[in-house]
Amino acid sequence: MYETLTKRLSKVIKQARAIAAEVDCQYLGSEHVLLAIAMDGENAAARILRKQRIEPARIKAEIDALVRQSLDDTWVFGRLPGSPDLKAAITRAIELAGELNTRQIGAEHLLLAFLELPECTAARVLSSLGLSADTVRRELSEQSF
Repeated sequence: MYETLTKRLSKVIKQARAIAAEVDCQYLGSEHVLLAIAMDGENAAARILRKQRIEPARIKAEIDALVRQSLDDTWVFGRLPGSPDLKAAITRAIELAGELNTRQIGAEHLLLAFLELPECTAARVLSSLGLSADTVRRELSEQSF
């Protein structure tokens, strides 16, 4: 089972909170975390996005186009309530890390989790930009950590 988030993913989550605050958003969503992952640039997930030519500006444009929806159900994640999408993705990322016998949750686990949850805002953004779970799995198998 997992022990903790990687230091890099902890930094990404902190950046995602700042992104949400910048747009005066009262929740932390999968879309904020996805944008923070891409902006970080150093994590495995960011490398996959870059290789697939999915840049932060493209992600932000897609988020802006998709996020005009209801913000009903939320849960608390740090100081901002987290969206149900993000809660489900983190739960799935924990499972994925366990399946891979990894003791820490990394951005790569979260990226894959987003793509496995088709109703997740981040998944819809990534899908519209042409990224699939199969591509991420293939890229991860080719990367050395």
